Amino acid sequence: LTIENEALRIDKSKVKEANEAHLTAQAAKHAQQLKEFQKICIAQCESTLRDQQKTAEALRRHEATSRQRDQSHARELQSLTDEVKKLNAIVLSTLNDYKELQLQYEYSCADYDRLIAQRVANECIQLHLREQYDEAIATNAQLLEERAQCAALQKELDKMLAEREEKFKNEQNSKKRNYSAYAGNYEVDSDLPEPKKPRTAVRCFMRRNVRKLREKYPPDTSNTELKRILTEMFRQAPPDVHAEMKRLAEKDKARYEKELRDRNNSIIFLP
Repeated sequence: LTIENEALRIDKSKVKEANEAHLTAQAAKHAQQLKEFQKICIAQCESTLRDQQKTAEALRRHEATSRQRDQSHARELQSLTDEVKKLNAIVLSTLNDYKELQLQYEYSCADYDRLIAQRVANECIQLHLREQYDEAIATNAQLLEERAQCAALQKELDKMLAEREEKFKNEQNSKKRNYSAYAGNYEVDSDLPEPKKPRTAVRCFMRRNVRKLREKYPPDTSNTELKRILTEMFRQAPPDVHAEMKRLAEKDKARYEKELRDRNNSIIFLP
């Protein structure tokens, strides 16, 4: 056992020495590799640093060039902006001039259309006036003919009225003579009252318009004022109203004469 233990110790020491030698060799080898690797890393770092310096220098040169180019571009852009502003101002001025010209053109077109419309309207008015003039001439001729007919009828009517008035006067004179012969010995039938006096043309006009006039004026307006207003209205009325009122007055006069004749014929003479 002692011999075996001694041999094991010797082996262990040898193994240890061998391990140490191996480790030393490995460490030396690793140290050599590390140095080589450090050299390589240093060389690579130096190369990378040089590349970075070159790149930084290139970047600085590029930045300087870019700044110069940007400054040049900025100046060119400013120049172009100024030119664009000038062109915009010119375009705006041109647009304003165009708008003014367009407005003037529209006004001119409107004036032209208005003149054309006015000319057409004047032509239509002239044509209408010509038609009215022709109609007026035809109407005037017809009125002249009707007036002549009316004048002839008026003459016949005046003649008939004169004959009737003369006949009525003769009858009245005859009855007066008969009444005077009886010396008041007669009676009048009570069923036939005294006929109302005939109305004149003015009175007929007043009777037709007095109700409308009372509605227009206050209730306290006197009859005298109403008569004055109606008389002025009749004086200013057109000729056709005067003719109508005269016709009504003649009709009322004929009514009065008839009632008077009927009343006179109803006289009863006493014995």
